[in-house]
Amino acid sequence: MKRMMLFAALCAMTFVAAPISSASAAKLTGSCAVSGKAAFFTKNAAGERVAATLSETPQTLEYEFTGTANCVEAGTEARREGSAAVTGGEGTFSCLAKGTNVKDGAGTLFGTYKFDLDVEAAAGSVVLLIEESGTENVTATGLANFFASKEEEAKKCQEGGVHELEFNAFTAGTIGS
Repeated sequence: MKRMMLFAALCAMTFVAAPISSASAAKLTGSCAVSGKAAFFTKNAAGERVAATLSETPQTLEYEFTGTANCVEAGTEARREGSAAVTGGEGTFSCLAKGTNVKDGAGTLFGTYKFDLDVEAAAGSVVLLIEESGTENVTATGLANFFASKEEEAKKCQEGGVHELEFNAFTAGTIGS
């Protein structure tokens, strides 16, 4: 009897664990509108991360994005809303010149779908290349802009620099790995 109860408990645990492990590998295919804030950082002489300003002078900066995503799954009307975040990205950026990605940012959508973010920037617009984590395999693309930023207006970038900018972005494709 004890063996049968142990076997039944193990079967129940396997049944409960199976959906969890397959959900973590799930991907979201569809389109997402994301709004939030981007912040820029650099390292001081001691190697500590400190706030930096995006300005007219091209410089290598770390970036992070936090915001809210509103997504629609492809082929359905199913909608999802939740958090979107990217940390650890790095690029050479300025207000006016073309900006290039140096290091992909690590992103999460709804805390579930993980991806890498590669960016290319030019004058307030940013092309988003969403990749499977740890690969260069682009699975979704998008565009972000900073033109609606109100707390630190984008035009202040040319007037001494800005640390944080609000953004609006749109992506389509498959996110997650």
